[in-house]
Amino acid sequence: MKNTLITLFTGAGGLDWGFNTDKYELLISNEILEPHLRTYTEHCKIPLIKLENYKNQKHVGICGDINKLNID
Repeated sequence: MKNTLITLFTGAGGLDWGFNTDKYELLISNEILEPHLRTYTEHCKIPLIKLENYKNQKHVGICGDINKLNID
């Protein structure tokens, strides 16, 4: 069974890369600065989406202020 996690203040993802093992499933990564998150999403080959376009997807990088995230 994998542990699931989200990351906040992801930046370019240096800390997240440590969780890139068979023990963890990264659901979402969040960063307010798009250039930093773009580096991360390109490296991990996951979509980068704007906060206002988030629709409960998994394995995405969400760009925007997490305080405004509305999860149903």
